[in-house]
Amino acid sequence: MNYERFGDISNSDFFEEYLGKIYTWREGVGLHEMIREMHSFTVEVGEEDRHTYIEELSLMTPYRFRKSYENEQFRYSLLEIDQLSPGFIIRSRKNPEKSPVRAMNSLSPVSMKKPNTRYIGEVYRVTDFEKVTQILEKSGVEFDPDSVSAHSRIRFCRTSPSQYTWNTVAYIQYQGKERQYYLEQFPELNEPEGVLVRFDEIKKKQSELGIDSLIKPIDHLATRVLHQDREHAILEHLKLTSYYYWGSYDIADQNSSTNVTRNSLNLDESVSPARVFTAANTPHYLDHIVQLPSPTESFVLHYGKRMHHIAYGVADNAEGQTHDNIDIVVDTLKDQGMEFLLKVIGSAEEGLKQIFSRTSNYSLLITEYVQRYNGFQGFFTKKNVAFLTEAAGQDEALQKMNRVGEKDLCD
Repeated sequence: MNYERFGDISNSDFFEEYLGKIYTWREGVGLHEMIREMHSFTVEVGEEDRHTYIEELSLMTPYRFRKSYENEQFRYSLLEIDQLSPGFIIRSRKNPEKSPVRAMNSLSPVSMKKPNTRYIGEVYRVTDFEKVTQILEKSGVEFDPDSVSAHSRIRFCRTSPSQYTWNTVAYIQYQGKERQYYLEQFPELNEPEGVLVRFDEIKKKQSELGIDSLIKPIDHLATRVLHQDREHAILEHLKLTSYYYWGSYDIADQNSSTNVTRNSLNLDESVSPARVFTAANTPHYLDHIVQLPSPTESFVLHYGKRMHHIAYGVADNAEGQTHDNIDIVVDTLKDQGMEFLLKVIGSAEEGLKQIFSRTSNYSLLITEYVQRYNGFQGFFTKKNVAFLTEAAGQDEALQKMNRVGEKDLCD
């Protein structure tokens, strides 16, 4: 439990006290060893966006479409990189008017414009499903009864959405070493032949453009929460996983903090990505007093508590290379019509370069690319995060959607 701490933020006495108690409790009941790597994660979109979102991911990420499935409630599409990195599950609801996602999105003016779109949550592989779920239920964790699967090969369940993040955490156990998914128990969905051809064509194009080998698996996933929910969101996540609190940095000029948790089982981020939580340093009602921009709180107020971005690694340069790989990736994607916020920030000398894409029209998620140089061990630099936070706040699409949302509320 002696995890090295980074950052420059002093947390409350409450946080420090219960951080230690959660670590002790996890160790004592065995959760720390039974909850392993991030197995997969799920994004829900409208059925009209499912195929186009897969196309976008096929070009911008290492993910490749594998198969689709369906049951009475959902159509599922599975995307994978390999057997080590988390699987990407995209689902669309057959009866969206009855969806709890729709209810959550109706509370936020921008989310109302995409009522069926939301990051759902991560799935973690466990070694003893019965013990894990029993321990968590006794500790007050509530599971969605509709998510429980007692399939002979696959055990699966998902928590109810968190009141702090509106994300869920799920657990899966299966037999054998090869990765399996809970959706494999459902009938396979036969996608139209033209759709499958399109997916293959985009992956082929990605290879022809020379960026398929440069874009690496997920580095981290970042959720934005309200100021008052920051510490609770972190502690709750640590209770439910084998992650540890890496540290928090104050991004003062953007009135924001970046709070990082990482897997404590010595697993690379490509296997179990870091989970990041960003929150404002002061709540929205004090903006007129602090006289600072507040892009993080503004995002939550307009979109609701939700995942903000998913970051992918970029391969380090080859020896003697003069043009950075992240610049190659971004320039190539720009030529294909992809839009980005501001410019690539950072440098090889600083050890890190990063950039945000514009918000996806299909998932409302931003894609980040991050390149680390010469084995750089730091998770980020404060300068980079400040620029990225500012860039997200200046996203023209976000501002436009905010104005539309505000107009509708007034009407």
